[in-house]
Amino acid sequence: MDHELGLAERLTAHVSGKARPFRLAEVFERLHEYEIAIVRRQAEAARRPTIRTVAVVVNWLSNGWLFLFGGLALWGYLGRNGLPMVLAALLSLGIAHALYPWVKSYMARLRPMDRDGALESLLKPLDRYSCPSGHCMTAAALSLPIGFVMPGFAPALVALLVLIGWARLAAAHHYPSDLVLGTLMGYGVAWPVSQLCLR
Repeated sequence: MDHELGLAERLTAHVSGKARPFRLAEVFERLHEYEIAIVRRQAEAARRPTIRTVAVVVNWLSNGWLFLFGGLALWGYLGRNGLPMVLAALLSLGIAHALYPWVKSYMARLRPMDRDGALESLLKPLDRYSCPSGHCMTAAALSLPIGFVMPGFAPALVALLVLIGWARLAAAHHYPSDLVLGTLMGYGVAWPVSQLCLR
């Protein structure tokens, strides 16, 4: 019990001189009880060598390389006609990443691997906190302008987003709700940008 109280106190850490509302810490504590079981199942599955390799590779590629090479390939395929789409994707990404550090610091949610000592991180995280998922936010922000211009790619883009989300769970870096919030944040930024730039 004392351990849980200590975590709750840490979850109300000061951000920019202001304490995060305790209700947010309570919500995360309640979600933790349900979500940690999901993370444990995916992390357990990732102990198998083949699944572990897939999870590590997907995590590494989604640190940025996948989006860079995918964007260049699409631009090469579409030529100059793809320039508005690329610019809309980059603008969406820039706005999302401008908001992201503030949102993540404000949420200040500890990663599953930091809450549960039995969980093994498959690779070093890029930053400290868990919520929202920057990988899912990035994938959503970049994929929506592509889907806007080429709707036929939408199923593949959604499948890619799901794969990245799974890899983040398997790495014990995120809870499911982190993935949902990251995706909503990416789409929330990219939708008005796509409407403005690509209609």
